[in-house]
Amino acid sequence: MRKFLVAAVAALSFASIASADTKFNTGDYALTLSGSGSADKNFDDGNINAQANLSYFLSPAWEVNLRQGIGYNDNFVGSTTFGFDFNFNLESNFVPYIGANLGFVYGGEVDDSFVAGPEAGVRYFVNDTTFIQANIQYEFDIDDGFDEGAFGYGLGIGFRW
Repeated sequence: MRKFLVAAVAALSFASIASADTKFNTGDYALTLSGSGSADKNFDDGNINAQANLSYFLSPAWEVNLRQGIGYNDNFVGSTTFGFDFNFNLESNFVPYIGANLGFVYGGEVDDSFVAGPEAGVRYFVNDTTFIQANIQYEFDIDDGFDEGAFGYGLGIGFRW
C-alpha cells in the first residue's frame, strides 16, 4: 500500500504536465458501461457481469465516481463503490488516471463486506464525447487486509457530457 501511495504522490507532483487542451472540464459528467461473460465449451456453466460508472469532474483533473456492478453465476453478486481519481489530461486523445475506491460487495456467492483499493486506467477519446476505457484495480476486503486482495480489470465504452 505504501508503494502505491508513494507512486500516487509522485504522479500528482508531476501534474503540471496536464495541458490546457483537456478532454474533461469542470462540471462534466461521464458514463462508462462495460460487461463480460464466460462459459464452458458446452455452455452448461458460465457467468455474466456488467458495470456502470457515473463520474462527475470537480476540475479537469479531479473526478469522483459511483460504480454499480452486477454479476451472475448461479447466484447474484453485486458491488457498489465510490472512487476518487486524478486524470492526466495530456496533449493527445489518451487520458490516463490513477485513484482509489471504497465500497461494499454483497450477494449469494460472497460474504458481504467492505472493500477498498487503488486503481488506474486510461481513456482513449474517439471523438469529443466518446471514449474507450481500460482499467485495472486491486480490491481487498477491509477486514482481511491488503495482502488478501485480488486484481480486477475492465474494458468499456464511455460518454462525456
